[in-house]
Amino acid sequence: MLDVIQEEVLIGFSVSLNKVDFAVALSHVQAVVEKRNVLPILSNVLIETLDNKIKITATDMDIVVSEVVKASVNKSGAITVDARMLYDIVRKLDDSSDIRIDFDQVKSRIAIISRNCSFSLAVLSADEFPKLDNDQYDYHFSIQAYDLQRLIDECKFAVSSEETRYNLNGVYMHTLEGRLRMVATDGHRLCCADSVGGFDLPQFEGVIIPRKSIIEVGKIIDSLGGNIEVALSQNKVKFGNENFVFVSKLISARFPDYLNLMPEDNQVILTVSTKEFSKAVDRVSVVTNEKFRGIKFELDGNNFIVSSRSDDGSFAKETLIIEGDNTAKFEIGFNARYISDVMSVVRGDKICLKFKDNFSPAVILDISNDNFQYIIMPMRV
Repeated sequence: MLDVIQEEVLIGFSVSLNKVDFAVALSHVQAVVEKRNVLPILSNVLIETLDNKIKITATDMDIVVSEVVKASVNKSGAITVDARMLYDIVRKLDDSSDIRIDFDQVKSRIAIISRNCSFSLAVLSADEFPKLDNDQYDYHFSIQAYDLQRLIDECKFAVSSEETRYNLNGVYMHTLEGRLRMVATDGHRLCCADSVGGFDLPQFEGVIIPRKSIIEVGKIIDSLGGNIEVALSQNKVKFGNENFVFVSKLISARFPDYLNLMPEDNQVILTVSTKEFSKAVDRVSVVTNEKFRGIKFELDGNNFIVSSRSDDGSFAKETLIIEGDNTAKFEIGFNARYISDVMSVVRGDKICLKFKDNFSPAVILDISNDNFQYIIMPMRV
């Protein structure tokens, strides 16, 4: 199975496993580890041997993520090793080679061996690794991985990164009319995405999942199929299936009453090609001001003009032909990045733009996706 040189007999465990599977699991788990830690153990990943598999766990004290990988195991054991160093080693090994990991209890080191490559790393005791997931969960439900991934993708980019706006530093998840809904806002734009439905969903109070957590669990779910089990307690959320468990603390704060912010009287409605609109925004934003990134939309009959201007007088303009018989005439400005962000998650061929006037929030809808809407505040340009 492995073409390796003779090694001395070790007292600790020894495992053999597929390199690619191990690297993928490590990429998910080590991502939650912070670069700088006061406690050395928090820089490590916990490796536990089980029957015909190993379990890998990492934590930053707010998130705990575990993933299992099939392996040939000679005996039970557990140890911790530097997460990023281990990942860097494994990902650089040949994909066609299996890996053997030997733990030497006498020397308190592990050996990582693959063909003619071998590494020896220091370890810390598994007894020092924190045990964090002891909560009792009040609500449980199952959702298709692709549906959960869509909800995450359609909301995560609108989460605020301003630490002073603590209640906006995550995605708000709750139930509405029998569907699971995720909402995110940074005060300038708001994303709202609903599940497709068709599954049993308990009624629970809304929770705020931190930005880091929603991004990292999305990376894991992105490569999965089947169902994802979700559990909620007062302080934590848990996602998982037979191969991984992801537990995160929740943000203890009240999310804004976003339903009162949803525009209901935007009477100027335009339908445009997703591809043409996205490319027009991308092209004209080249000359935008680096700090404010403002672009202007002008409607004149069936001509929809996208333009921008920089401080040095540079100018860009592109005219799109919109559908229907339009008589409205107005102009409005937006942050180009906010427009580009939402266009990156639109899947349909056409979008619907809804305006009221030049100072009220606009609505962007994906015509092929009734479960998504995007609200964006205008800016002066």
